[in-house]
Amino acid sequence: MKTTHGITRRAFVGGTALAAALGLAACKSEGASDGGSGSDGQSDGTLSLSVVGLSCIDPYNVQDDTDISVCRQVFDPLMTYDFKKDEVVPCAAESVSANGDGTVFTFKIRQGATFHNGDKVDAAAFQRG
Repeated sequence: MKTTHGITRRAFVGGTALAAALGLAACKSEGASDGGSGSDGQSDGTLSLSVVGLSCIDPYNVQDDTDISVCRQVFDPLMTYDFKKDEVVPCAAESVSANGDGTVFTFKIRQGATFHNGDKVDAAAFQRG
């Protein structure tokens, strides 16, 4: 018997969209107003932004959301999850096979894969331990 207690991605996105719509509706003003008497912006002004620093960029050791987000944009995993197909699919690997008792997995690296500098991607790039 399978029991789940989490929230589905669809429910999360739907709830977020509903909350955003309610928030925007609460900001709506009645009547025709030009928005007040604001001044023109300055073309020589300064825009200040806050940026969160990374604590780790090693794809095997990332633990917080910011680091995970950056690593997903920079590194291809051997396999990834396809939510439309609802299955694990190859990414940097062409295929994967397991031994009889499921303790050793063998990945075949995608042919022609290269790093940003042109070096060939091989199994050593993924080896840990």
